[in-house]
Amino acid sequence: MFDFTQLSPSHHQFLAAGLRLYPELGYHKLSVRVLAAEAGLSSGMFHHLFENKDDFIHTMLALHHAQIAPNMQIDNTLPPQMQLRMLLRGVAINIREHLPWLQRMLTDCADGADVVAAFLRSRSHEHFALVGALLRECAPEWSEREYLVRLNFLTSATTAPILFTAQFAQLGMLPPQVQDALPEYLSDDVIELRLDWVFRALFL
Repeated sequence: MFDFTQLSPSHHQFLAAGLRLYPELGYHKLSVRVLAAEAGLSSGMFHHLFENKDDFIHTMLALHHAQIAPNMQIDNTLPPQMQLRMLLRGVAINIREHLPWLQRMLTDCADGADVVAAFLRSRSHEHFALVGALLRECAPEWSEREYLVRLNFLTSATTAPILFTAQFAQLGMLPPQVQDALPEYLSDDVIELRLDWVFRALFL
């Protein structure tokens, strides 16, 4: 894990600038010149602190992930089902609260930003591994096929609705009554309701 306490104040100025600008500009428009202007530092200082733009982007993405990771912490003393629900709730809330960030990352991946794609792929693999391990603990009697089908259902049913609803809303593809009630569809109560449905389908 990256030790951000070892970074200099100038590092943090550049990273704070990146955190502010990235959701709007993305990888390709977030130039060294733009970052330097936002941070109030020189382009030369950027090149002194970071090996290249990709090094900066990776560090910035890691910092953002470290900032939101506490929302996905679980209590290891709880039963596996409760741990799993706690984790999925945290992930769903993080997606909702940081939608512009995640949408920008997905756009960058589609636009060929390899450093963003590699970072998102690594975090996704870690997430699926943790969810999968907890799901195995919940029902060790499932066959491999049953396990994989349920893992796919579990992850899709808890996170995809938030992503797709928000994306469809941006494109104006939702029915007016849904568009008008969008905050409700993304609320904590609806996240809990969706988790209720998913866990009943899986374990009852």
